Amino acid sequence: MNEKNDMPFRFERKYPLPAERAGEFEQFLKLHPESFRTAFPPRWVNSIYLDTLDHAAFHRHVEGASRRVKLRIRWYGDLEGAIERPQLEAKIKMNNRNAKRRAALPDAAFSLGDLPRQVARWLAALPDDEPLKARAAHLRPVTLVRYHRQYHCAGGERCRVTIDTQLCCFGPGPGGAVFRRVAVGAGAVVELKHDNDQTGLAAEIVDRFPIRSSRHSKYLKAMRASMPW
Repeated sequence: MNEKNDMPFRFERKYPLPAERAGEFEQFLKLHPESFRTAFPPRWVNSIYLDTLDHAAFHRHVEGASRRVKLRIRWYGDLEGAIERPQLEAKIKMNNRNAKRRAALPDAAFSLGDLPRQVARWLAALPDDEPLKARAAHLRPVTLVRYHRQYHCAGGERCRVTIDTQLCCFGPGPGGAVFRRVAVGAGAVVELKHDNDQTGLAAEIVDRFPIRSSRHSKYLKAMRASMPW
């Protein structure tokens, strides 16, 4: 598994569940007939989402547009301090399929108090010929999402299940200069992601799931908690 490289379109389904059932679901995967294995060490995921002043990306998401793009700056590990290998990422969604394009950003010393300025420095550091630089030129940070992710896979890593827990979010305070933590409620999210040619295997996997698929977005939860509308 390599999350650093751009990926072709793949299918994605989400399964929200109460936080207290996350451990139970992990045990379920260990006993699943498809012999899930740990694909990658668990780690913290941090994402700063970017949007226009009128929150165009947010509204397209709420309206359920069949094709939409979210831009975010993502890194793994500590929330603040020395950030290594951050990336600007465009997540492109077409119905129930997703693809990503990424651009590397420079390592930096990061703090919540310096978030808008650091985002500006990151975007300014992109090469002028990087397509994502033009796309992000008129965007600003609107929320930061952080959660702990476990990775499990089957079918030679072409069918993957992640379990996300301990979600916390940060939104801009008065004036938008300092980001502060906002309450979003407890809960966990299971995500099933698979390549186009793994549809049969994915169907066999979800047939045994003790939970049901449902629309869910950590980004929307964070935006609704962060923004004063």
